[in-house]
Amino acid sequence: MTRFKISLCVITAILAIGILANIMLDASCDMMTSKLEEARQMVTDDKKEEAEAYLEDLGNYWDKRSKLINLFVKNDKTKDIHISISKLEPYVMAENDEADAEFACVIELVKLLKENETPFIGNIL
Repeated sequence: MTRFKISLCVITAILAIGILANIMLDASCDMMTSKLEEARQMVTDDKKEEAEAYLEDLGNYWDKRSKLINLFVKNDKTKDIHISISKLEPYVMAENDEADAEFACVIELVKLLKENETPFIGNIL
């Protein structure tokens, strides 16, 4: 009977960790998407200085969040997002036309991270 109780506790702990990781990943991805959209809007409204400062803060936010996310997600998925975020600031400073495309790329990478790491029945089986 004690083995059963221990097994039940271990399974419960694994499920709780998985659920918390999924909630944290969803919240982080939603926050990143909304912040990226705000920065994109700043760039289109010709608020370059504000956008540069905002993108720097966004990069720092992603650095902190990616350390937590890397506990549950492979490092290469978060590294691609980090690389794209670091490309954004020079594009905005140079007023390059590729800035909008890079914003779209980062937003899509964040959405894909969220979708690919969400446990569905098809992914589990």
